[in-house]
Amino acid sequence: MIRCKPGVKIQIYSPAIHIMLHELMMLDHNFTRLRLPKSLWITSIWRPARTKPSRHPTHEAIDIRSWNFSSRAAKRRFRQVYEEVLNNNPTVSLLYGRPGPNPAFRVLFEPTVWDFRGRVIKMEHFHAQVKKGVTLDT
Repeated sequence: MIRCKPGVKIQIYSPAIHIMLHELMMLDHNFTRLRLPKSLWITSIWRPARTKPSRHPTHEAIDIRSWNFSSRAAKRRFRQVYEEVLNNNPTVSLLYGRPGPNPAFRVLFEPTVWDFRGRVIKMEHFHAQVKKGVTLDT
């Protein structure tokens, strides 16, 4: 099951957001084989620009909770498979004008970040985004 953390916003349902959510749903249907948690939690889609470049303000990124996965191996496998299915999506091939795979997406694992006092600033998560230099417009 795919769930959204309270406060998750979609301002524009872009082609990139559509592809990322669609492929996430398809993976969720195979959660047993991939050893996924019972719920995949989306923690961020759209948010205002931050100090560093981000694909969230341009409607080209989503964050997915990772700390509820059963093991490091399950996290690695999810990251790898999710990136693979995103880049083999038929819609991406149509937008690129050639059959897949097309290197349009990147899925990263971002570890937990603490401040100097030991407080968590950012929890670990998966960050899926359109690759730098790629535009997916219809």
